Amino acid sequence: MIDNPGKEKNSGYFTKVFPSFFTLLLLIFSISIFLWAEQINRFFSNVVRIQHDRGHEVIQTGPYKYIRHPGYIGGILLVIRTFLEDITLQKELPGYVEYAKKVRYRLLPGVW
Repeated sequence: MIDNPGKEKNSGYFTKVFPSFFTLLLLIFSISIFLWAEQINRFFSNVVRIQHDRGHEVIQTGPYKYIRHPGYIGGILLVIRTFLEDITLQKELPGYVEYAKKVRYRLLPGVW
């Protein structure tokens, strides 16, 4: 049997790197969907209002072909990313569990 001295050193590498890689992909994907929705919909706005002066119409192409509110999916995915990141920090960052006990809310005070 051949001894592999690097085996123990790299043990668990995938399980440590994958969550970070996955959350990065989730971030890129969520931002991409948001920007795609914004680009396709010339009426995209941060407030709900019917833009009669601009000939507001229903957009049915791009991401709107599949879901009615694609701009929000980016935000939802960012919340999921925050949840996964918090789990990783609690498992791997010394002192984070104690910090999380002191600062109860992850993202929105009083809610979550």
